[in-house]
Amino acid sequence: MSDAAGTSVQQPSFRRLLLAEAARDDRQATEALLCTYGINLGFFESHLLGPLRSTGAVVTTLSDAHAFPVDTRAMTSAGISYVPAVAAIGGAFHPKVNILAGPRRAIISVGSGNLSMDGWHNNDELCTVFTADIDEGCPAVVADLVDWLDTLPSAAPAISPAGIDALGRVANTLRTLAEGTQPIETGHTLVHNNSTSIIDQLPTERAHTLSLYAPFHGAGGHALEALIERFQPSTIAIAVQTQDLGDPVSIRNRTVIDPPALRRVAEKAGVSLSFLATAPHPYRHGKLIEATLANGHTWTLTGSANLSKAALLNAVINGGNSEVGLITQPVATSLFPPTDGAPLDGARLQTVTLLDSTGDVTPREPVTLLSAEIHDGQIVVNLSGPAPFAVTVEISHYRSQPDEHTTLGRIPVGAVTHAFEADYPGGSRVRLSWTTSEDTRTSSASARPLIDRGTVRRRVSSGSGNKHTPTEPTQFFEDPATSAAWLNAVQTMATQQATKTFTPRTPPPAPVAAGLAPAQGWLTIDDPDTWQGYLDDATTRLGETMVVFALGGLPRMAALTAATPTAAPDWVDRPDKQDASAEEGATIEEIEETAPTETTDTPPRDWARLTRQRTTAERKRVRNWLRTVVDAMPQVAAIDRLAMYRIMLLGTGGRFWEADTGPDGWFDLLADATVHLDGHDIPSALYGPIGAAAAAGTYLLDQCVTPGSDTRDAHTYRHVVEAVEHLLLGIDDVALDQTLDNIPDPSGLAIDAQVVRARADLITDPNPVKNLIADARRLIDDLDDIALLRPGVWRLVGEFTDPGRAAAAILGLAPEEPVVAAWATGRNERWALLIRHGSTLTWVDRHGGHNRYRDFPLGQMVTPSSLAVNPQMQVDRRVRVNNITVPTDAAAEALEHCRVWIEDSGPEVTS
Repeated sequence: MSDAAGTSVQQPSFRRLLLAEAARDDRQATEALLCTYGINLGFFESHLLGPLRSTGAVVTTLSDAHAFPVDTRAMTSAGISYVPAVAAIGGAFHPKVNILAGPRRAIISVGSGNLSMDGWHNNDELCTVFTADIDEGCPAVVADLVDWLDTLPSAAPAISPAGIDALGRVANTLRTLAEGTQPIETGHTLVHNNSTSIIDQLPTERAHTLSLYAPFHGAGGHALEALIERFQPSTIAIAVQTQDLGDPVSIRNRTVIDPPALRRVAEKAGVSLSFLATAPHPYRHGKLIEATLANGHTWTLTGSANLSKAALLNAVINGGNSEVGLITQPVATSLFPPTDGAPLDGARLQTVTLLDSTGDVTPREPVTLLSAEIHDGQIVVNLSGPAPFAVTVEISHYRSQPDEHTTLGRIPVGAVTHAFEADYPGGSRVRLSWTTSEDTRTSSASARPLIDRGTVRRRVSSGSGNKHTPTEPTQFFEDPATSAAWLNAVQTMATQQATKTFTPRTPPPAPVAAGLAPAQGWLTIDDPDTWQGYLDDATTRLGETMVVFALGGLPRMAALTAATPTAAPDWVDRPDKQDASAEEGATIEEIEETAPTETTDTPPRDWARLTRQRTTAERKRVRNWLRTVVDAMPQVAAIDRLAMYRIMLLGTGGRFWEADTGPDGWFDLLADATVHLDGHDIPSALYGPIGAAAAAGTYLLDQCVTPGSDTRDAHTYRHVVEAVEHLLLGIDDVALDQTLDNIPDPSGLAIDAQVVRARADLITDPNPVKNLIADARRLIDDLDDIALLRPGVWRLVGEFTDPGRAAAAILGLAPEEPVVAAWATGRNERWALLIRHGSTLTWVDRHGGHNRYRDFPLGQMVTPSSLAVNPQMQVDRRVRVNNITVPTDAAAEALEHCRVWIEDSGPEVTS
């Protein structure tokens, strides 16, 4: 078979194509879905999981809930590296469909083999494999497959929630691929029985001959009867896999079949029926209906459907099995199993019956566990239907022995979903138990792995991604070539990657400030799977380290794609992964993603790279590179901007600057970066981290501006605040702590997150009183307490030596009002009262044993603060020289307005 798009062969070659795809460097696959009746998790995890994950895909298996394996020791990666979804329907969930799909290529197989060593290697199976390529075309049959994926959840709603999500993602991926290229007719039609029986979708032409094989025939011959009625054949040949032809009494066979019933059906219809023997080995598990018409043309039905009523005659919605088949026409070579041509004696054929009417080997349990998932710190348990009685949920920790269980709690009668407050890692094993009316405690035969969607959705990053990403962000400031190459790669890939359009679903997660409105068409990514795809694309551009850093992670934290616990459970017996003989059995995490152990205690930050002494040329180079980073921010995606902004925050603490402000300072660069941080493309999941970053940046800028000043830097700061005010509404406290931990403070003192949060709150919820108090505490050294006694009258107490200067600072911060007063008491009970009324300042203090009243005209050059720091200006500018122990009429009026009375002991304020 060629690997060209649209080709198909009748052999199980999906694994060969999978290995070829895994060897590619682009890892373009996004989804892998393997549907099966039975599943051998040991085989799957050791032989297929690694290659599937290496393609870049998020992996989901979907099997029959009642055939899910009981060997919990075989599933060491389930719920962590892939989703082990199950379906519980009236019949058997029986399709054998495997899909590996991405935006450029897809591999699809439709066949008869289960997900096991027998189904993929040992048995004689029938399987048709298709490939699709965006450049070469897509088989038209993919449209039929998308229809099956789209309609399965409504026909069989009792599917693990994570499985239903996977069906939707895979359908959308295939749909997009098919719509983006030309269809190729291959002579195949996919049929399924979600709403219509398989037999009703078969060709309608009369057949001269029917050649049939299936490992399982339904009791009573109902399927054969329906086939005869539809196709009116003259002859029918049924292949039977026999074990012993030498027994004179009976012929033992491996095929589950009821020969007397089939003979009665054929005789009633007047059709010639013959049984033909096939070789006893290997086990023949392929299913076939082959019809030869009178003109010699032949068509076949292959796939999952046995020759039973539940498979061929019933739809899923009517209690039948779930089946998928493939009609191929014309067929050049017969697929009928080879036989010796001599009919068997039907009377000697042994009747073999193993299955009940639903296709089950064993009776079903009264309650079925679909899944257990980690969700918002809880374990959410999903049943296939309302609990018929109170059900106990038990859990075995991932690292515990699989047979050691702890009780989580009980699911009440009638509940389908129930949440438990518990903290267990993904991969832990969950099972049900119940007590019957006879007071007998029963535990479910098989457990379900606890699914951690956060880890199973993490894709192995593309090998063709940004190869210049450093292991730590601080390395950007050491290697000029790597820094420039990384930024260039980010910009190039941002341009090359297709722009994704996300349907707006919700406004920003926090209310907008007064005077602001949400951006038109605010783009959010509310769906967890879409968000994971967004992160995957970002990882390709930025590199894994920088995605972690952008989201608030500390340098040197565990890798983003670390999808398993830090070590295998004690009970897992595996050879050392360095042993070459262990390669095939190693998990994908051992092959691809060996991650550093993540500890609970974060080590102190080592900022040696940032704070070392540098030459003038080195400092200039880093400043120029940071300017390039900031200038690139408007052209890239939101998460890229966040990564670049955090680099800028990191750089503020390095010894690259001649001063904080000015042409060679970080102030202007950080101001520009903070403005560029905003945009109309911010996903809702990024709003908290971006808000935290903006809060840290505005705080650093604020610390460079003197409160109440009217300088260039003050104007720049106010412009920044106006631009990002709405971002500060969505601050995530955890992200804020992580952000501040990644900002080296040259002073050696950690930045207090509560102070940063308080400053952000003052920006988003303007309050003149709170703003003035905050600014006063920054501006006035040794200030102990400050309060607004009544409108326009402020009271300060502290250990400052110059109460006049403290009071003047308050007047400089206070808003323009007709009359404003500030009364300050400092060390040794020294006090001063300053009143600004109109264009005059009245200064009252105690001097030479008397209360002193001085008046000064205010102007552009004469302010309360300039007077306070300049004694000569006080002498030159005071209105009167004599009689300063009593207030002027204007001062007295101002005092009365403020309800302040001056006693020998000092001012008094009345209510």
